[in-house]
Amino acid sequence: MDYDKLIAPAAAAMRPSGIRKFFDLAAEMPECISLGVGEPDFKTPWAVREAGIESLEHGRTRYTSNAGLKELRAEIARYLDRRMGLKYDPAKEVLVTVGGSEAIDMCIRALVQPGDEVIIPEPCFVCYEPITTLSGGVPVHVACRQEDEFRLRADALKAAITPKTKLLIMPFPNNPTGAVMEQEDLDATLEMYGGKLELAFAEDGTVQMVQGAGAWDGTYEYLEDGGISMNIDADGTALNYTGIFSMVGDQLVLMLLNAGDDEGLNGLYFVQ
Repeated sequence: MDYDKLIAPAAAAMRPSGIRKFFDLAAEMPECISLGVGEPDFKTPWAVREAGIESLEHGRTRYTSNAGLKELRAEIARYLDRRMGLKYDPAKEVLVTVGGSEAIDMCIRALVQPGDEVIIPEPCFVCYEPITTLSGGVPVHVACRQEDEFRLRADALKAAITPKTKLLIMPFPNNPTGAVMEQEDLDATLEMYGGKLELAFAEDGTVQMVQGAGAWDGTYEYLEDGGISMNIDADGTALNYTGIFSMVGDQLVLMLLNAGDDEGLNGLYFVQ
């Protein structure tokens, strides 16, 4: 039997990791010092190893809640509040994953539908493209150049956006280059979407734009998952948005996930 014929075309077309190729080659060369994988040069702290040993000795090897241990989620919420001033409900807004790769996989698969385009700045972590492909999405690569310190340029991003664009991955600080998007880089990217907006959300369920391009007003309601749904009249065009909020520094970012047929309002907006 030709087992290769059983493999899904999307899986067969995936590119192998170049970094892992070098890792495997280095493993066969005893005198080689491998810089291919970001492996710490110190052992896992003893307190962590001891906690793992203790859990095994006490038989704590059963399945947990899908969201993770209740006590761990509560501690994660306390840590984010203590270190960053971010408040999350550990029962509804904290999810424990097996490392960052699982979290990235879940985010992409939850958002991307067949045919959706996902913009991926490169160089980047190896998993974005295969996860996008396996989700039925179309990876759109944007090269970040050494002369730009491997930062994403707004004009390069603009050239990659089409009506099918669903998701922009911002892999910064970057793996493997170490590049960081400074505030002016983010501002230049936002200008491409119409600049910074200041939105006023009133308690009566109405929303108005108090600063930005065009004229917005309409209604909104918060969703159970922490997002927001808005019915907007934008310069006479009726639009429905679904969005999610997150923090970038001391600014609140509203990510608009859909915007009807109007391409000019898709994207990320800073909301003061």
